[in-house]
Amino acid sequence: MQTTLATLRQTLDLALAGVSARTAPDYRRGMTGFVDWLAQHPAAGVDRVAVISHLTDLRDAGVPVSSLNQRLAAIKRLTGELAALDLIDPSAARTASGPALASGALRAAM
Repeated sequence: MQTTLATLRQTLDLALAGVSARTAPDYRRGMTGFVDWLAQHPAAGVDRVAVISHLTDLRDAGVPVSSLNQRLAAIKRLTGELAALDLIDPSAARTASGPALASGALRAAM
């Protein structure tokens, strides 16, 4: 399934539904940052490789680990919403930002 950047941007508000008012700005920044990264890397899809590459770029730019974890949580919420809307395969959503990424590949990338 191919998800366009316009569709990703439209999905942001849906993905933020139910997020606390305190958390929403940080999640929006994390989701928007990922969508913007995808726009700069047109060959990338919404998948595990893209998430790791995006987070690695952020780490290399000096973003603290705590912020990387928060952005990963935001991306996980976005991919979950995309899967719920049948815009990406549910298994792609799980592997894009699932627990294995948080505990393994992201730590290895750091």
